[in-house]
Amino acid sequence: ANARRPPITAGHDAATVASDFPVGERVQIELLTPTRLVKQGRILDATSLDFPSFAQALAHRLQRLDALHGAYPMQIESDAIFGAARLVKESERALKWMDAARRSNRQRRRIPLGGVVGSWTLTGDFSALWPLLHAGQWMHVGKETTFGLGRYRVHSLP
Repeated sequence: ANARRPPITAGHDAATVASDFPVGERVQIELLTPTRLVKQGRILDATSLDFPSFAQALAHRLQRLDALHGAYPMQIESDAIFGAARLVKESERALKWMDAARRSNRQRRRIPLGGVVGSWTLTGDFSALWPLLHAGQWMHVGKETTFGLGRYRVHSLP
């Protein structure tokens, strides 16, 4: 009954899967559940959220998951990703803050889970970023991902 299960794998690494979906120079990211990213100790709101912070948080999340579970077989070069992300330009921003909370019985208090939701259209060279962005749709990004926060979809636009 307590037999150890083998790891679940998709049969392809993230770079191979992402390459099946060619990316153009315009990408739309839809933040589906509140996304809580922290920069210099502060939660980024709808006006302060920037793509380099998003890409860096995503790279760190996938690195942590890989270190703990061996879940991401692609090599992640944080400096290269951050450099590529800094060159990406924003063309549309329809982001807003969404308040959410949960109740902690142990702490006997309300825990805020609010974050940024909405859509974000970006322009640039996504060739180095696409495998990361594609894989992150299933891994989520930011704080409180275990509660379902940080879920997003990414689309390559014509």
